Amino acid sequence: KLEDQDFSMEERSDFAHFWNALSHPKEIAIRDVKLSHKLLDQILEAADDDITSLSLEHTQLGDAGMEVLGARLDKFLYLRRLSLGGNGITTDGLRVLVSHMKVVSQTIKVLALFENKLTADAAPLLCSLPELSLFELYLSNNQLGDDGAAALGTCVSRFTKLANLFVGHNGISAVGIRGLLKDTTQLSYFAGID
Repeated sequence: KLEDQDFSMEERSDFAHFWNALSHPKEIAIRDVKLSHKLLDQILEAADDDITSLSLEHTQLGDAGMEVLGARLDKFLYLRRLSLGGNGITTDGLRVLVSHMKVVSQTIKVLALFENKLTADAAPLLCSLPELSLFELYLSNNQLGDDGAAALGTCVSRFTKLANLFVGHNGISAVGIRGLLKDTTQLSYFAGID
């Protein structure tokens, strides 16, 4: 019960607001608010195991939020969409998230990590995920650069179901784009020129 938890009145009010975001039993969508890690943990704990979409965009989770999310992620075996755009996640936060994604990586079709602080070092982490069945990958507005594009290019052909790739506004030149797409033929949509 909410009353039994150690929350301030403000956090209780926020929790009630976020609980409304859980009104669709298969989706959690919270956007444009500061979400404390404690509240995130409570929301994920209360969520049904069979959600298919988890969207936490512009909620200021940062790298520490990836620890909280990662600790609960293996519960969501039917997760198809994971959207974490605009949260200030760095490569360190992605490393934590990826370490917890081994179970759900086979079910996620859409992974959105746009508008974060991911650098070239993030690409090998994404490549380390086993048996990705991604259909869409959103990495726009990060800091991947040509090196990140080239590193992603070494494994993007492994994502055999990937049809849509978004990497624009990452400081990637035409050279980086060529490195990214050199072994890729399956994409039906690509957005990557800055």
